[in-house]
Amino acid sequence: MSPEQNLDKVWQNVLADFELSLSHGNYTTWFKSTKLLALDEASVTIGVINIFGKNQLEIKYPALIKEVL
Repeated sequence: MSPEQNLDKVWQNVLADFELSLSHGNYTTWFKSTKLLALDEASVTIGVINIFGKNQLEIKYPALIKEVL
């Protein structure tokens, strides 16, 4: 499995957890169209569709993202 395929698999599992943890609206708005671009012990890079989505993930969801990852 390539590193990119591994990231995709990890992110699909994370998204499944988010879908159960968040309201349908919040999940659809902030996470459904995201992609995991990089992951290491110190940081995570998530691809989003615009700067507003980036700001929302950084402000509202860092604890949830850390918890699930």
